[in-house]
Amino acid sequence: MFRGIVLILLLVTTRLAAQESAAGPLVSCPGHGQPDSSFADLPLRNLRLSAQPSAKFTPRYYQVPDSVKTVVEAAFGVWDKILISRVPIHIEVHWAELGASTLATAGSDRVFKNFSNAPLRDVWYPSALADALSGESVNGNNTDIVLKINRNATWNLDYTSQRGFRGYDMLSVVIHEIAHGIGFMSSFEASGTDRLKWGIQDLPFIYDQHLVDRSGNSLVNKGFYPNDSEKLLQQVTENEIYFHVDSGTYSVIRPRLHTDKPFSSGASLSHISRSQISQPDSRDRLMLPSLSQGVRYHYPGNGILAILFQMGWALNFYELEREYNYLQGSFSLFPNPGTDRIYMKINRFNPDKGMYYYLMDAKGAVLNSRQVTTEETEISLKELPAGRYFLRVGELSVPVIKL
Repeated sequence: MFRGIVLILLLVTTRLAAQESAAGPLVSCPGHGQPDSSFADLPLRNLRLSAQPSAKFTPRYYQVPDSVKTVVEAAFGVWDKILISRVPIHIEVHWAELGASTLATAGSDRVFKNFSNAPLRDVWYPSALADALSGESVNGNNTDIVLKINRNATWNLDYTSQRGFRGYDMLSVVIHEIAHGIGFMSSFEASGTDRLKWGIQDLPFIYDQHLVDRSGNSLVNKGFYPNDSEKLLQQVTENEIYFHVDSGTYSVIRPRLHTDKPFSSGASLSHISRSQISQPDSRDRLMLPSLSQGVRYHYPGNGILAILFQMGWALNFYELEREYNYLQGSFSLFPNPGTDRIYMKINRFNPDKGMYYYLMDAKGAVLNSRQVTTEETEISLKELPAGRYFLRVGELSVPVIKL
């Protein structure tokens, strides 16, 4: 569980006067305690495991044995292929003395708001995501993620064997903790014994921005739930809470989040509910609030990727191969991600339809539009900063990633 989130505001001088940063939250995650051999990693569906890495983790190790480094590097390899970012992600890895029930802790070392290309103003983003969205490092070469692994836990380091094992699977835990570090985390915390609050400077994290009740009302909409209130605490501890996703399967089967009564800062809201794990991809178990011994999950489920995508992460696999795969639609794009240009190919092109394309930024503003006159059209990206965009043709929109 997440045990305590300490948020200390620190304004820094940056290239952009409006940009601010603050200390990020620290998340502590426990083991379940009892062995559980009921679940194992599932075959991966619709994932291009041969894809080249499109992000890069740059680690700094502190007293970490070589055998542990090997496992941590394997976790980096998983996320390297999922996340799309031209900016290296700087991560500290500590082999540390932690509480007896804690397997590991992690979090974004800093959060940023109002940086260049931020999709939403006055919303805090973890530094790794802020870097990816801005296309340049808003955090310099400073630490983005701090990961601490409990040196006293009973670990399984053999992540390649298909046989049963004892102890906690370290690769699963590290993949889980990195998810917290890149933004799978809430700022909600108890305020005394009878109230709940969120945010820094009364502004939410990007993760918080998408938390909703059963009726779809936002938890950070003060018209429904005043911040630092008994009403907010009651809602989160006594009712179901979901993560809102705009489109795709998970806009219908909304990811349900873990809640506790009494509220547990960190565990509540920043993990997947156990009731969610059968719907529809049980690899979402990776983000349960605790991990059992003898189980492994070496890849995030699509529900987890849907959450990261909704927050603003450009993603391989999920983003470009979702259930409504755009290759089955009216057009396709290649190469995507791209650098200077991409090409759009219209399936069953009809020059008499008067078809147009619209290239839009993350806020929906049209950057470029043009009538499509040939089956294959070149679209220039040269003048655009790195980041995520959208191309709309007719009623279909697909993400465009510039590296």
